[in-house]
Amino acid sequence: MLRFPTGIAVGAIMMSALGCFTSDRIATPDQARASIESSPLCVERRTRLSGRADVPRGGARQLSSSSTRREASRISSLVRLHPTTEVQLASLLCTGRWQEAVALSRAAPDGAVGDFRAIALLELGLSDEDRALDLLRGLEASEIAARAAPQSARALHNLAVALESFGLAESAIATWRRTADQLPAGAWRSEALANTERLQAEVNQVRARDALLDTTRFPIDESWRSALESAPDLAFRLFEEHVLGSWVARGERKQEEVAEAIARSLASRGDLSAAKIMEELRPRDDARRRAVALFQQATGIFRGERMVESAPLFAAAANQLESASPTLARRARLYAARCLLGSDRAHARDEFGALYEETPEDEPFFKGQAAWFAAIVEHSQRNEHEALRWARLAYPWIERGAGRRAAAFTHVIAAGPLEALGRHEESWRGRLEALREITPSDDHWQKHSLLLNTAFSLLRSGFPERALPFFDEQVRNAEHWEENATALAEVLIQRSKLHTQLGDRTTALEDVRRAREILEGVSGEHEWIALEAGIAEGLVHVVGQPRLALELLEPASRRQVALGELMELLPAQLGIAEAQAALGRSDASLRTLASLAAEIEDLANMATSISATDMKRIAFDVARVRRTTLRIAASAQLSAERMLEVANDAHVPYLVLPRAHGEDHLESWRLQGLLEPGDLVLHLTPLDEHTVLASALTSERLEQRRLAVDWRMPSEPQRAAERLWLTVESELASMIDASQHLHLVLHEAMARTPMHAARDASGRKLLERFRISIWPRLETLIAAAAPAQPPPPSSGAALTGAGTEVLQDLNLPELRFAVLEAESIAAIYPDGRMTSAASAADLDDTLAEAHVVHFAGHAVLAGTSPIDAALVVRPTDDLPSGLYSIDRLRRISPVGARVVVLAACETAVGMGLDSAPSWGMPAELLRAGAGFVLATLRPLEDREGLDFLVAFHRLVAAGQPATEAYRLAALEAVARGDRAWAAFQPIGGI
Repeated sequence: MLRFPTGIAVGAIMMSALGCFTSDRIATPDQARASIESSPLCVERRTRLSGRADVPRGGARQLSSSSTRREASRISSLVRLHPTTEVQLASLLCTGRWQEAVALSRAAPDGAVGDFRAIALLELGLSDEDRALDLLRGLEASEIAARAAPQSARALHNLAVALESFGLAESAIATWRRTADQLPAGAWRSEALANTERLQAEVNQVRARDALLDTTRFPIDESWRSALESAPDLAFRLFEEHVLGSWVARGERKQEEVAEAIARSLASRGDLSAAKIMEELRPRDDARRRAVALFQQATGIFRGERMVESAPLFAAAANQLESASPTLARRARLYAARCLLGSDRAHARDEFGALYEETPEDEPFFKGQAAWFAAIVEHSQRNEHEALRWARLAYPWIERGAGRRAAAFTHVIAAGPLEALGRHEESWRGRLEALREITPSDDHWQKHSLLLNTAFSLLRSGFPERALPFFDEQVRNAEHWEENATALAEVLIQRSKLHTQLGDRTTALEDVRRAREILEGVSGEHEWIALEAGIAEGLVHVVGQPRLALELLEPASRRQVALGELMELLPAQLGIAEAQAALGRSDASLRTLASLAAEIEDLANMATSISATDMKRIAFDVARVRRTTLRIAASAQLSAERMLEVANDAHVPYLVLPRAHGEDHLESWRLQGLLEPGDLVLHLTPLDEHTVLASALTSERLEQRRLAVDWRMPSEPQRAAERLWLTVESELASMIDASQHLHLVLHEAMARTPMHAARDASGRKLLERFRISIWPRLETLIAAAAPAQPPPPSSGAALTGAGTEVLQDLNLPELRFAVLEAESIAAIYPDGRMTSAASAADLDDTLAEAHVVHFAGHAVLAGTSPIDAALVVRPTDDLPSGLYSIDRLRRISPVGARVVVLAACETAVGMGLDSAPSWGMPAELLRAGAGFVLATLRPLEDREGLDFLVAFHRLVAAGQPATEAYRLAALEAVARGDRAWAAFQPIGGI
């Protein structure tokens, strides 16, 4: 049945709503340049320019040849229409003509091309690094600055990025310094200074490392000792990770001498805990040397953030060191417990507690560390009283071992549980104590963070008057922090809101105006827009001038931008929505937000290389859009039906709606007869890779839980499903035990998680306990509700896909058993029929007319979006490609089939953002009216699953509901040892 082919790139790429201008909108060179830069051809290259190191080379998304020609032709037309240097350079960079871009940037008389030259060099390096290095070495930065004075700082910024990316550290440091010199106070200057310091520190670390590992300096001489004194922590880490120890062994030198020197250096610095560990690392016999080497190996892996690999090594090292070195054994156990924080927090909590009890009083810092981590785990598990107890136990031990400043961090740890327990005054007093102890007078950034947290803690405590001095102190702190003027503007905006709350609107307006003036000193356009958004928020909520806010923000919102810029402009568009709502234009505000949600989704789908950091940022921004949507919709007092519509437009998980609206809809669902006794709707929404929001709904109640679980395990989906289920069941056991039919609503990121094949804590398959329906979206479940089951289907139709000739053209194997499968299934139904080598028209008619439809053939993914998923059918004049896509399916509305089986490879999921799974054709079938879809999660062999599918259809033809037919057929397959059933996911089914 269907092996998923590789190397096929068929169909058009979805174009972003913010992507390409139409010709009648390109009125200026700036618009032409923006249109070119937002082209799909440019997305990969613009992503690389963000400086992310994890962007793979050569990973550009493949457009179909026709799409590439159309896009290249459109760009050429824009260049002919606006033949300025900027537009020409944008075109050259977009189409990968690097050397022409470099030549044009050198020859052009315009004054604004220096920035482009640096960009061209950086881009060139991605495909021809040697050539780029030659160009960079021969390029004088002063030449760029002289020729591009208006943008010289940005040009130098890009050149510094290029130099650093090619390993020219010294040149990059000098260029970062020059960049900072040309910038006024602001976020960009602060970034340049930070990069200078970071890169210089990296260079110093490399020099110290080289010196410590220089065999010509051993036996220990003054040069080696000087390197040790400059970086004793690095020496300790190198020895602990076995790097330095293995070097000593290779040089046939005594490790004891090196270990003794490092221990003395650490002790002289006052780091007695590390000095003691260093003493324990000194090998005294062969058995101890082997155990220490194992510990060192585990430490090196742990420092590389490979927690899962290092955990068993630490456990083994702890066992071997238990008698020889209890101190080192406890350190190994502490590391092992830290490795468990992401997978088994309960075990980690128990281990931290045991370590605290076992650690003697002469190791105070280590004892305090165990309590510290126990507090963190308890707080993450919402055990606030225990978290508070552990935080307070940690303080005196850490103070004894490392001083008051280190111990003061426990106040920050304790503040979280205190807030959760409603003890706000104790929380802010603790933060204030931390502020006094932790922050040195010149550390303005850390002081800014602590002042902000303390001020907001006071506000939550109901003490706005006490909070005001902390905001005032923030303003004074930011005024002295000249590298970051944006921080001062942000604090002024926050203080203006507090003045409004206290009734002082005059002072509030002064703060807003002062923040507005600060924009003049900010050079970065993105920072300027972000501050405009903050000031607009102040105008809306503080001084009641939403019209002025719209005047500030609407011009920025009309810019056509690519993914990274959209994320920067998002606050401005949120400000527009806020201002529209304040003017009583709720519908316009909600349309703005719905459009923004769609733009983010479209642009994210266009992006080919998105780092994990940017994925988190996108998720955070999407959450902001959702929260704003719900708040504005709730304040507008919309009807329950309109609230659901708004939630759908903004892609808001339905059960995350405010509780009042959830209860309204719960009553509405009861009236529709959706939830009967025994039905349980379980909506799972990932908040991040380690947290899932579980919303459970029965005919009687609604419950929500935040679950700490590592749900994303792409290489082990079955294990991920079972881990997720065990966590859900432990939190919602009473509701689950009373259920007979599970409606699992899975977020698209969980589309590949085989929840239907999971086992419970006793080892029983969930199908032995429940009927199971998987739903891609909650509104699809609501729309599928019907007051009564339809009569048993009598008409069944089975179709096979394209014939041999088409499969050869697409490099797909022939499916010898597909015809047998289709004939066997058609024969089960009284009015069954079978169509061999079906065309698109055949599939259209069958989906519209038959009760049950079974497709046996190939499926391909002609692109990287669920919209590009397609069934392979016989080509005709109506559909020459033979690829039956979701776009084609949308022509059939409604779909008459109650049961649809897509027996083709991976039909349950498409491939969405960053290669994460997403719902595709099954979701569209349910939307169009199908009641139940059986689709596959993985590729299948030709005959695989035939017996299971025949059994399923026999049960459906006998009148069993599709979900029950699936359950019974799956249990039969389990009994005979056939595992193919688990590849088929039951989607839908009331």
